[in-house]
Amino acid sequence: MTSSPSALLPVLRSVSQSCPQPSSLPFRPVIGGVLTATLAEVGTTSRDITHELVGTRCFDAMMASACDNLMETATYQRSEECGGAVLAVERPGGLAASVVASRYLRDLLAHALGPGPHLVALPCPDTFLATPVGSGMTCRLEWLMRSSGCGSAALTPSLIAVEDAGMRVVAERPAR
Repeated sequence: MTSSPSALLPVLRSVSQSCPQPSSLPFRPVIGGVLTATLAEVGTTSRDITHELVGTRCFDAMMASACDNLMETATYQRSEECGGAVLAVERPGGLAASVVASRYLRDLLAHALGPGPHLVALPCPDTFLATPVGSGMTCRLEWLMRSSGCGSAALTPSLIAVEDAGMRVVAERPAR
């Protein structure tokens, strides 16, 4: 039996005063002061990529490659529900929420859902759902985020607005 190859992937992490960014992990800010992307080698087991493992390689190039790996291995499904279009992203092995870190996020949303702004729900690290702002699905996405049973220590369930000016966290599930 052969082991499956590992892939370099981005990992979203929520940061706050009570949950700071681990100092051993290099990161890229996704939403300043709130959400970052780190790297992990993911296969049958996972390991975080530390400053030591990055070494002399260019972290930004590694992050770009990781995001490309994620986008290439994800599946995208657009549907119409409750008066609104929804884009669901899934990835075998999880980490679909990390699509938020991709430089192709706005293009993906515009292609699947039309021009922005868009609302993205991240109920857990493995789930990415998006809809146009003001669609019939915005309340449903917020409910999914708030009712999430996700216990991930790395990512707080969040609702993110993707606008021309950038991204911002609209709501987060309160700590349980």
